[in-house]
Order: sequence, then C-alpha cells, then structure tokens
Amino acid sequence: MMWECDVGYVVVIDEKSQPVGIITDRDVAMAYSEGTPLQNVRVGAAMSRSPITCSQNATLAEVENLMQGANIRRLPVVDPEGQLIGIITLSNIATTPALPA
Repeated sequence: MMWECDVGYVVVIDEKSQPVGIITDRDVAMAYSEGTPLQNVRVGAAMSRSPITCSQNATLAEVENLMQGANIRRLPVVDPEGQLIGIITLSNIATTPALPA
C-alpha cells in the first residue's frame, strides 16, 4: 500500500474505522533489518500503538502544538465518533494560507 500510494505512513484502523496504530516506512525498514521476511511480519507487530489523533474541529495551532509536543509530522484526523476521516501533516499546516484578521 505504501509503495502503490507513494506514502510513508499508514493509519491502522479497527473494525469501527477507529485508529489503533500507525505504521511508517521506518517501521517496515526496521522489521526488514531484523532479518525476518516481510511477508512473515504482521502489521500489528511493527506498528506503534495508541496513535495521537486530532479532532476535525481542532485549530491549526492546536494541531501544531500536538505535533511539536509528540515530535511527529502527521496526525490522523477523527470525527466525533473517533472514526478516521483524514490525515493532516506539518506540510498541510505550512502551506495553508492565513485568514485575514
């Protein structure tokens, strides 16, 4: 999926579409470096669990603070039921024009 979509980050969801983990290209590389063939490594074994998420109603300043505090560049965005509806990246924040005051 990462290769086909040219992404380095995938949100892992449960049966309710709620984020339960994150797997990155680095996680895949680390699993590969341990010598186990990738077809034998399960996502659940390589992913980081309990991802930090943000609400669709969060401000960009709040998202930036979350990212800075956790030293991350991407956040899953969830709706009020906790279901994944998107991903916001540091690049999204940097390229979003400011609204007039």
